Amino acid sequence: MSSKIAALLNVKKVPADLQKVLELDITSLKGCDEDTAKVLNQNNIAKIADLIKIESPDKLLKSVESLKIEKLTTAARIINEVATGAKTTEKKIVIAGIDAAGKTSIIQTLLNPQEAKDGKETKSLKPTKGVEYENIELFGYNLSIWDLGGQDIYRKKYLSEPKEHFGYTSLFVFVIDISDTKRTNAALEYLKNIVEIFKYLEEAPVSVVLLHKSDKMKPPDIKKEKTAISKEIQKIFGEIRFFTHVTSIFNFNSIFSAFSESLRELSPVNTIIKNILMNFESKVNAKYISIYNETGICIAENGDDEKELAKNFAFNTILGEELNIFPDQALKLILALKNKKYCTLERIVTKDKEKFFLTYVSPDNPEFISKEPLILEMKPWLDNFF
Repeated sequence: MSSKIAALLNVKKVPADLQKVLELDITSLKGCDEDTAKVLNQNNIAKIADLIKIESPDKLLKSVESLKIEKLTTAARIINEVATGAKTTEKKIVIAGIDAAGKTSIIQTLLNPQEAKDGKETKSLKPTKGVEYENIELFGYNLSIWDLGGQDIYRKKYLSEPKEHFGYTSLFVFVIDISDTKRTNAALEYLKNIVEIFKYLEEAPVSVVLLHKSDKMKPPDIKKEKTAISKEIQKIFGEIRFFTHVTSIFNFNSIFSAFSESLRELSPVNTIIKNILMNFESKVNAKYISIYNETGICIAENGDDEKELAKNFAFNTILGEELNIFPDQALKLILALKNKKYCTLERIVTKDKEKFFLTYVSPDNPEFISKEPLILEMKPWLDNFF
């Protein structure tokens, strides 16, 4: 992570003792110009460590752009986490549910979307025995995925060893087969037991419930079942915040959208990237704008107009890159809509060879077509934070 810290600083050499980085002058951070430093100094903020104490950048300093302060405080917190060991660079994701809910196929879709699309992975999947582990890297974190087998014998084991299986969880995903109404009560009882464990351990992971296998039901039945299950889920979680999504293995976008929303909650830079997107909106008069990584995870989004169309356009293009849908020499793809609007998708490759995609929906304005892609302006931010 020292290379990540180096990317946030102006200094030529990062001190071996990372604690000393926190004592550096705020001008050591990239993006902290003299005028900004002067205002911060007047507010008793002189060192990088002082920035960590700022809780509401938009309220503290009216004379400095809040987005600039947000960037500096985010960088300071990232440095602090690494230097003090307050947070490790690994996040634990627990995916649970009773047997045959579809947990493992969801995980394989996230890890190998193209193979899953071809049916290579899901056809050969067998029930998970015990706990299986997968690892991916996202948002600067190593994500350790714990796939908890859902058979009764394993569920009893997990509940009898709560700290080992549910302790230190950053993201909790519970999968319910929405089409298997006969086993809904069993699934909800298991969910209740797990949530009670989190409460006992005094942990509050980001939580999401996937109402899966919706492809086996008709839309009216899905709506009816979702309403009934959601009421029970709300009772279980109480005041604990959670997300609910209807998903299907045959609708990859539903799975990636669900995980995008919850994974963004783990990102220390989600707010700052979203604010950048909001600033870009005015440049093309966009009513919806979002940015994705090369796996199809939506890092940040803003707006609602033509949201689903834009997300489908972006996701299908990203997933179809090996088909040369987006040629290497192209900077952006433009989809002309019937309502005289355009859906634009732009791509960039960072210094670490990572691909990012920006998509937005804007009105009939031919001028923006010939302009340089907006995502080029985001490159320094992406290089620094991802």
